[in-house]
Amino acid sequence: PDGRYFAAKGRKFDDEHFHLFDAQSGKQLQQFSKNSYINAANFTPDSNRFVVLEGSDTVQIKDLQTSRTLQSWKLGPEPKHGNFRLSPDGQKIVTFRSQFSDDGTNPIVWELATGTRLQTFVGHKVPPYQASFSPDGRRLVTCSADEFMVWDVATGRPVLKQPLLGVSDAIFVDRGRKVLTCVNPNDSATRRGILWDAISGEQLHTIALASGHLQSASD
Repeated sequence: PDGRYFAAKGRKFDDEHFHLFDAQSGKQLQQFSKNSYINAANFTPDSNRFVVLEGSDTVQIKDLQTSRTLQSWKLGPEPKHGNFRLSPDGQKIVTFRSQFSDDGTNPIVWELATGTRLQTFVGHKVPPYQASFSPDGRRLVTCSADEFMVWDVATGRPVLKQPLLGVSDAIFVDRGRKVLTCVNPNDSATRRGILWDAISGEQLHTIALASGHLQSASD
């Protein structure tokens, strides 16, 4: 997050490592050891740690300077999740299924340091394949193929449910006041972003998107 580092996964089939580089010089600093397939990875907000999801059941927190594993915990026999997002304060993690997975479990928020399960978010007709925290960490937005939902993280209760056929991604923007969704990401002719009021669900604007991937800027 502070721009000092970037990470990349090996391009070869037999290289499942994540490699850490200095962003200014391009020099490789660390190689995170291969134990099993790494599905997802992200830096903590303080840029001192690196969180990886190994396989579909193990979360590991690694020290960026030494690559040493500081903490490791299991999601349990269920769920089998293939992706995650960190909360803005780095204290929580939400895990959810990969887009092309047939896993039928719902998103779960955990305490990152201990692996304590805090909330499970049940309400979608089909378990969602995207989830993202609001900038203050108090809400969560999730989406499946035909709807997106906004949730209260503390209670696990939905505060907004909006039908939207073809939605592939959803993030908070404008300091959490709005939600931006992507529709039909693989079709350049119909691909579009739709901006919504995060409280009322009112559709505000439709915009053209260069790609089907959404990434929130720092608030």
